[in-house]
Amino acid sequence: MADTPAPETVEMLPVTWDGRGEHWTVTVCGNDGRQLLQQTYEHWTDFRPASAGHRLIEHGYMPNPERYLIKDAVASWTEVEEDRLYTGEVYRLAPPA
Repeated sequence: MADTPAPETVEMLPVTWDGRGEHWTVTVCGNDGRQLLQQTYEHWTDFRPASAGHRLIEHGYMPNPERYLIKDAVASWTEVEEDRLYTGEVYRLAPPA
């Protein structure tokens, strides 16, 4: 198994979980604003904080563990708009293919 880099040595990337439409969509962007990942979860009716992290891991991104310590954050996600918009940070587990 490859070593996972320590969070302090990697580039943190902004993540948005948006449920303001009919479905929940996750978007990961590079710090240059370029979209790196966008995935829609049509079967989600509510935000699922733990599942949100797992879905990102499946795509090669790890939620920033330091964000678990933020007051009022839920499983590293910060609510921006009541029950419909959450933000966080991730880092890439492996270089892009």
